[in-house]
Amino acid sequence: MTDAGVKRTVWPEQIGAAGAVRILVVDDQETFREAMEILVAATPGFTLAGEAPSGEDAIAAVDELAPHLVLMDVRMAGMGGLEAARTLAELHPEVVVILTSVYGPEELPQDMVDGCRAAAFARKQTLRPRLLLDLWEKHRRR
Repeated sequence: MTDAGVKRTVWPEQIGAAGAVRILVVDDQETFREAMEILVAATPGFTLAGEAPSGEDAIAAVDELAPHLVLMDVRMAGMGGLEAARTLAELHPEVVVILTSVYGPEELPQDMVDGCRAAAFARKQTLRPRLLLDLWEKHRRR
């Protein structure tokens, strides 16, 4: 992982938000990562720990940034989200991984989705603060 691969983010209003849910956004499209920055900032109790453009960078970023939740694109160049989710489940079972895609889970190979060990799947176009809160409440590690 290069320093250019992972972006660390601290919003001024989140400094001191020790109890906030820390999120890592992983997507190869910068515009989607930027949109997720806005979504996370609009979600009470959440803070953006950082972002990464690939599965490989995501694994290194989890080690470095210690997020509670990872929003990860399914399809990326190099290590995709499914493989990265499997790896994170082995290395960091405490981290909740939510896979994201413009496609529904029914449009992806079922054996890939079943074996990836992600907590949930969300279509990118449905992500809103309420859904993010609901996904966290349902899947967080207690």
